[in-house]
Amino acid sequence: MAENGFVENCFDIVLDKGCLDCVQSQDLPNAIKEIYHSLNTDGTFYYVSTANPVKRANILTDTQYKIKLDIEEISNTF
Repeated sequence: MAENGFVENCFDIVLDKGCLDCVQSQDLPNAIKEIYHSLNTDGTFYYVSTANPVKRANILTDTQYKIKLDIEEISNTF
């Protein structure tokens, strides 16, 4: 069982809409670890953020976990 209380590798999808934006940078590696261990082998992590994509991409990929990023900017003209 992971530290977050879930069985490891139990989710196909983890969705975050702005939660990681509120995590302090020194705590971000642990948050990424918990997400990584919660996903099954072919799982997908969707991260929706208003933060600068380049800065967040650098933080997300600077971990021991192999994270493949696909960045899509969404227009703010609704």
